[in-house]
Amino acid sequence: MEYTLFIIFWAAIISLGLNKRRPLIAKFIIALGCVSLMATVVTYFYTRHFISHAQRTSGTVVEIREKTDAANSILHYAIIFRFQDASGLPHTVSSAVFASVHVGDSITVLYPSDDPGNARIDRFWQVWRLPILFGIGGGIELSVGLIVLYWCMTKAQFGRQRQNAPVA
Repeated sequence: MEYTLFIIFWAAIISLGLNKRRPLIAKFIIALGCVSLMATVVTYFYTRHFISHAQRTSGTVVEIREKTDAANSILHYAIIFRFQDASGLPHTVSSAVFASVHVGDSITVLYPSDDPGNARIDRFWQVWRLPILFGIGGGIELSVGLIVLYWCMTKAQFGRQRQNAPVA
């Protein structure tokens, strides 16, 4: 999501100073929006496939670990949870997305039977975050690109009409 806002911000700044390149920049933003929306579709179907083939079981939160991103010093929290698969083997997995849980809480876990290490906590944001983020980002990019392109076309049309107008 951050990359989307960054690209739109700089494209808008650049397009304000480059009259002839505005349509090209608008088309670039539209292309990014289309790629993001394609990623939305792919991650949506992947998530649906994951949910429909995943095993459900209960698990327990064993730790909430703080991690600091070295690149930009942002603090993240990882939920470490433990569960047993259908054959009774224990697994400990880290979730990349923070949820409102405490150590010792019982949670529902979704996991693929062939890869229990790819387990997810069965909460809406834990499961659907990628399709949602790609969809929001793609929708914003596509909208901004179309608005800028329409503005460029309207401005060009108005300029041509003004040049062709008879001088009194």
